[in-house]
Parts: sequence; C-alpha cells; structure tokens
Amino acid sequence: LKQSRILSDQNDTSREYFYQLEPVPKMLIDQLRGKGEKLDEIIMLCTDAVYSPRETYQITEPGKRAVTGPEGGLISPIDYFVWSIKDYASTKGYEEQDIIFRDFGSSDGNHANTAQTISDILKEIRSVPAKGSGPQAEIFVDTHGGLRTTQELLNSILSLMQIEGIPIKYQNLFSVEYNNKNSTGKIIPAGEVIHIMDFVSGINECINYGRTDSLIRFYDAENTDSTDAEIIEHMTDVAKGIQLCNMRQFERALSKLSSAFNKYKRNKPSGSYLSSFLSLIESNYQNLLSPNRSVVDEID
Repeated sequence: LKQSRILSDQNDTSREYFYQLEPVPKMLIDQLRGKGEKLDEIIMLCTDAVYSPRETYQITEPGKRAVTGPEGGLISPIDYFVWSIKDYASTKGYEEQDIIFRDFGSSDGNHANTAQTISDILKEIRSVPAKGSGPQAEIFVDTHGGLRTTQELLNSILSLMQIEGIPIKYQNLFSVEYNNKNSTGKIIPAGEVIHIMDFVSGINECINYGRTDSLIRFYDAENTDSTDAEIIEHMTDVAKGIQLCNMRQFERALSKLSSAFNKYKRNKPSGSYLSSFLSLIESNYQNLLSPNRSVVDEID
C-alpha cells in the first residue's frame, strides 16, 4: 500500500493515509465529533476486486496493532478499509460496534444484478432514519474512486434519492483531489453533482409535464435574483394560466416570458445552467415565444 498524505484543514496540516477511501470518513468522524455526534453507518459500493486479499500491511507504530489477512499476511482492500476506519474511530471515543459497515456489489455487467444493487442500497438508505434518534438521517457522500460503471451507478442512486425526496445537502458531498507528484490529497467539495441533477430533473419535469416546482426549489436554494429565476417565474405563470383555464393570465405571462426570453438570448449569458437548455425551451414553446405569435399559435 502506497503511503500518501491528506491535507486535513485550511492550515495545510496533513496526516498519513494508505487507501484512497480513508480520508473522507476520517474527516467526518472529526467533524461530527466536534458537534457531539457520531458516524453511524458506512455504505460501500464495491467491485469484486476489493474482496481479494492482495496487500501486505504491517503497522508497527507504538500503540497500534498489526493488521494482516488470513492468506500469508495478505489483506483485502475492504478488510483494510474497515479496519482502518474502526481503528481511527477508536481513538475518537467510538466503540467497536458503533459504525455499521454495509457492502454492496457495484456491477459485473449484469443488468439484473445492477438493478438489484440499486434496490438494495435504496432500501438500506430508507431504513437508516428508523435506526437513529431523529426523524431524518443526515447523509454524506464520498464521490471519488471507483470505475466508471461504479460512478454511473452512484449517480443513478443519488438521482433516485432526489426523486424520492431523500435530502442530501450540497455541502455533504466530497471528493479527493490527488497530486501524484507529491503523493498528497486534498478533500474538496463535490456538491455540484447534486446541483446539476436537481436542475436537469427540474427541466425534464417542466418540458414534459409543464410543472416548474422543482426549478423553483432549485432557484430558491440558489438564493439569487438572476434572470434565470425571472424566466422560471414567467414559465410558472404560463403553466398556472393553462391549469386554471385563465386566458388573461396565460397571455400576460406569455408576453412577459417572450420578452424576458428573447432578451436573455440576446445577452447570451455564460455560466448559467438555463443557457444550456435554450434551444430545448424554444422548441417546446415553439411560436409562442415570438412577438408575432397568433391566436392560432396559442390554441395549438
């Protein structure tokens, strides 16, 4: 196992680690301890390779026990990971059984097995609140590491959690930025993954079903008075006019949407999620966004 160092805080202090998935759980143990809380469960998305003994790892530092596997001193990556986290947690006031470790196979190319893995993980996540003292568990996600198929599986699970209304705070997603030159890693925010999922889900809901609830929640969370939010507001009013069969509200909202949308296009904003979907929105509304739209266009 290759020794690396992780920058653990803004003062650039660092500590050793050997396995790429060690840093985030150990950081969470420290952070939660500062709030008088503990890490309850770690759900692991695993490939077959992590179960095979392959490394010799002997700890000889004072006060630490040695860890070896059953086959000639070899230990599997998953056994090492579990041991390492438990060992670190024990120095922070945890008992042996305080953290539950659940491992799930990620993907062997079999569609049925992948679907079952997603189902099993979601079932486990749904069961977590019942095990704690509060009504809702706080979920943290380490997004780095793993094969591309594992990453896609993780993204699918995160997306389904969003659909089910299982909350994940943007600030609770992490990754590790690794520098091969000096074998140093740095834990970085990775909340943009969920951020993008929220927006794409909202656009899908708006285009296919005429609802803007998810987009409104997205921009409320953004806490900004951007032009994007203005357009979403007008789209909401158009949808309400249709739902209430209120022709006056529909036409007023459509005029405002048309004006705001065409101004938005002329300004060609950059760095906005909405700007990536302009052609899709335009295709959905067709001639309704034109200043020269007719009554026939509105009826269609």
